[in-house]
Amino acid sequence: MPSTYPKTCVKGPPDNGLRCWWTLVPDAVKASSVKVPLIIDMHGGDGCASHQALSSGYADLAKSLSAQESFIVVWPQGYDKMWGTCGADCDKAQQEQDKKSSGKKVHSVDDVTFLSSMISFIVQS
Repeated sequence: MPSTYPKTCVKGPPDNGLRCWWTLVPDAVKASSVKVPLIIDMHGGDGCASHQALSSGYADLAKSLSAQESFIVVWPQGYDKMWGTCGADCDKAQQEQDKKSSGKKVHSVDDVTFLSSMISFIVQS
């Protein structure tokens, strides 16, 4: 991850360990007092935040725009390179997956709580 994107971590699921993300606030936004949208650019399964940041195009786009048109981008890291796939009811989601007899396990990390905590932290900063 580029060193210009600060890393921030909060305690979160599944084990109350550190869950982290990297942030880009474009220079034009830093130099202004305008409020801008927040884009959460999540990597795919078995991916990582740094690859997403370097390949998605959001960084270049955010840097190329005026402060009024730009946005802040964050790249969170999924737990064990994955995002929770069970929604709000992991037990039910796993039961439904078991009925399909596919042998797949639901990635039952509560990422809604992590992402909510991340957004709350960013908004309060």
